[in-house]
Amino acid sequence: MKKFTGAVCAALLMLGLSATPAMAQTASAALPTFPVTLNGVVMEQQYAQYPLLVYKDITYVPMTWEETRLLGLETSYTQVDGLDVYKAAIVKEQAVLQGEYEPYTVTKANDKKHQAVVATGKIAVNHKSIDNGSEEYPLLLYRDITYFPLTWRFAVDEFGWDYTFDHTNGLVITPKATPTIANPPVNATQDVVGKKVIVNGSNVYLREAAGTGSEVTPFAVITDEQTGVKYPLADYELMPDMAIIDADLHMSAPKGLTSASGIDALTHALEAYASMLATDYTDGLALRSLKLVFENLPKCYDNGPNEPRARENMANAATMAGMAFANAFLGVCHSMAHKLGAFHHLPHGVANAILLPYIIEFNSGVTLIGRSQKEYPSCVRKYCNLARILGVSNMNEVTTIRALISYLHFLNAEMGIPSKVSEACSTLTKEDYEAAVESMAEAALRDGCTATNPRIPMKHEIMDIYRKIW
Repeated sequence: MKKFTGAVCAALLMLGLSATPAMAQTASAALPTFPVTLNGVVMEQQYAQYPLLVYKDITYVPMTWEETRLLGLETSYTQVDGLDVYKAAIVKEQAVLQGEYEPYTVTKANDKKHQAVVATGKIAVNHKSIDNGSEEYPLLLYRDITYFPLTWRFAVDEFGWDYTFDHTNGLVITPKATPTIANPPVNATQDVVGKKVIVNGSNVYLREAAGTGSEVTPFAVITDEQTGVKYPLADYELMPDMAIIDADLHMSAPKGLTSASGIDALTHALEAYASMLATDYTDGLALRSLKLVFENLPKCYDNGPNEPRARENMANAATMAGMAFANAFLGVCHSMAHKLGAFHHLPHGVANAILLPYIIEFNSGVTLIGRSQKEYPSCVRKYCNLARILGVSNMNEVTTIRALISYLHFLNAEMGIPSKVSEACSTLTKEDYEAAVESMAEAALRDGCTATNPRIPMKHEIMDIYRKIW
């Protein structure tokens, strides 16, 4: 989505800069014959959709979404003020920018020679107006994208970049990260937990670890320390005015926390998607969240400290899942997971991970003996749709649901999540677990999440699921 938005914005912006063909001043440019390294990234030339160009011995960089962020630049355009290319208020660290860089590419190799035109209209660099038509090295237009000259005047004098050129390494430009600047004083207080801040009278929630989206919901869970019972709370007074989710704080999260919180976010999205209160609005959030989780959670688990883009995508996925279940609510998977945590202190994300495949099987009613399509619950259509998105759909509803269930088991195994409660709670005996099954089932039925499950369970059905996951 970012690429699409960036390209469209750039194209629209160019409409205000382009001269008519009769008035256009042409500029004969060529691909660089030397390597160009921008912020540690050696730039692709042969198959780049918007390659770097050389005009009058000066290298030009395209002002696409990707290249501007790589260099720590921002652009703005209005009909009144024209184009302004300026240094961002905060330039990210080199490693972060490198991890976020995804250039546009084409399948056909670029020609060596290219014809550009000089951009017209009002133009400013770092908020300072320039007469582009009179510049020795003017901004150019090529393939409807503005190209910016990497001259010493702009790169060093205006933006303060490190700038070197030699015959071995070619052109090397490295922006400098903006040093941390103290914020102006505000009327702020922080609670004892350290996750809620009152700033000028507004509630601001700070997510300090790999989150599950709860900070954007009206829900909370409290635990009775004497009985161990967990009580879900629901009140829109719990909603903050702002939630800050900073993926930089997730980078060092250990693998166990990464997998457990990630599967919890996945369960939030999946249960919101199948909920009896789901709407088109919540479905959109839930589906996008699910896609991001399946694409990025394994990367975060395998190589989290070196996957800034995947960490950011997981933060977005968890937040969108929270927004989805804040409105559609959840299901019996969470009801039963709450009780596993309360009775046996099983981590919530792990409990959800163990339960989810069995809950999908229960909700869908898919067994070894298939039934006609008209008899399936409505959630089967949604589960099958998710399976198609993941690429695990099969011949019919029964085999597709089973493929989705198998995929969830596979995902758990890949991240070292136990498949059974007995594996997760090594000190728990089967006798003690069985003794608590009925009480857990009764408590799960009373849990507020059960009411919006797509299939209302009976007590004996919940007990059966508890026994299956032992």
